[in-house]
Amino acid sequence: MPSFPVTIRPLSLRVLEGALVVEAGDDLDGIDDSVIGVVRAPDSVTIVRRSAPGSPPAAAWRALYADAGHALDLPGVLVGVLAPLANAGIEVYVLSTIDRDLVLVPEDLVADAADALRLAGHAVAPID
Repeated sequence: MPSFPVTIRPLSLRVLEGALVVEAGDDLDGIDDSVIGVVRAPDSVTIVRRSAPGSPPAAAWRALYADAGHALDLPGVLVGVLAPLANAGIEVYVLSTIDRDLVLVPEDLVADAADALRLAGHAVAPID
């Protein structure tokens, strides 16, 4: 498999509080304050929401988030976060806004993800 060099732009990251659930949706009627993101593609809808208290999901995720935004035309910001996670064998789900990305990692791997990102030169705040 070919490899590609990646320039890491060091970011200051934090893990957002609470577990998240990634679920398929067929409509947007159930959108409430627990929803942190919706992706609508031509043939599917994905909803990311906070996990309901007292009901742990089958697959919980935690979100890594940059403390500062970046310009939309700045290349390589997201790949600089994803490459170290891929090299560590950590799966991700990504939601993006105009200037920041939410990088979701499995809840049971969040400490490993933070370690991989620190080794790549990112600053990751202690996990609550």
